[in-house]
Amino acid sequence: LGRKLVFRRATRASRPAETGRRLSLRRLPELLTHERPRIWQASAVPTARHVECHLVGVFDRSGSMSGEKEKLCRMTACTLYMALEYLPKIDVAYFGFGSPAFPILTRRGWAVDPISGTDIQLGRDDVIHHIAACLTASGNNDVPDGLHQALDLLDTSRARRKVVVIVNDGDLGGKYDLATEIARSHRANTDVVMVGIGTNRDTMVEVLGETNSFVITDVAE
Repeated sequence: LGRKLVFRRATRASRPAETGRRLSLRRLPELLTHERPRIWQASAVPTARHVECHLVGVFDRSGSMSGEKEKLCRMTACTLYMALEYLPKIDVAYFGFGSPAFPILTRRGWAVDPISGTDIQLGRDDVIHHIAACLTASGNNDVPDGLHQALDLLDTSRARRKVVVIVNDGDLGGKYDLATEIARSHRANTDVVMVGIGTNRDTMVEVLGETNSFVITDVAE
């Protein structure tokens, strides 16, 4: 039900009676301090939603993603969000990178206003529209910057498992050194998976490893 009982001490205390037929030793502290043990009162307080897994999608929106790649990236981002929508223990955030990287969703149902830069809460259909609108191909490729910002966000996450999924079609260079960012993810116990669209898998494997590197060779399929 999302609520727990918390016991708090009452602020009021009364003066104990000093007369009676019997005097129990357990009442001695009352007589010495003139204060009865305070009653513990129960009250219900809301608890924070527990997040088992925090997933951050980092999507390439550089100019080379125009055409079918752009459509595939949009479809992947929107489908993934809808698939995770009814799993309450998984939180989702999205970044787009295209020199520079920028946040698309900071958490489930919360987007970033492109004008003011503040978080705004959106309904389901509006979130899907916002994701698609933000993944428009333009700018340069910068995978390390996108990963860097994703790791910054996950630094504050209390989820047991943290995962970054990168969708990219270009080279792996950029503002930061990718190997350094990958090493940072290992120290933070964060899994990084890359899906390359027509990219050189050997280069990805060299940085991410065999099991964390996937390549889409034919966009039409």
